[in-house]
Amino acid sequence: MLWPANHLLTPKNGVMMTRLNSDTSRLPDLARTARLIVCERTSRWVSALRRELPKTQSVYEVRTLRECWAVLKESPASFAVVELDLDNADNLLSLLIDSERSLPLASVAVVASQDMISYEWLMREAGAIHFVTSPRQLKPMGNLAQKHLEKSPKPPQSLIQKIWGLLDIDHQWGSVPEWDL
Repeated sequence: MLWPANHLLTPKNGVMMTRLNSDTSRLPDLARTARLIVCERTSRWVSALRRELPKTQSVYEVRTLRECWAVLKESPASFAVVELDLDNADNLLSLLIDSERSLPLASVAVVASQDMISYEWLMREAGAIHFVTSPRQLKPMGNLAQKHLEKSPKPPQSLIQKIWGLLDIDHQWGSVPEWDL
């Protein structure tokens, strides 16, 4: 996949080295579509988070940090919810620190069990925008996710999509009546 880049570095071995732009206006549509990503081994957090989101909000689930960061690189304006545990604490910390530089449009929130509460300020300092230790505390995170996704860049629409969006027949006038001919 080709990404827009600043060609600031000199060629090395015949290959131009590049740096990714934070401007997503020229990225492919899939890449610019912001997603809500939940990275956890079980479905404990995603099921609780879905209760705090509108029914129309889709959630992209992954099981590993590697998968999560691959999806974030494809969709750099996404909102990720990542589960912290003892096995991934070091990797998550490194990725949070790196994400502020490499994924400036992304937001990452951390969920963890109550015994990981001592990691909260470390994760926040590394770049997590929210930290939660109970599924009952997910309403503010759901609100943050919604606000983030509403502000994120939208993929360009074709002329036909724009016209249909402006018509919005069902919303303005109810359903279209059946005509007896």
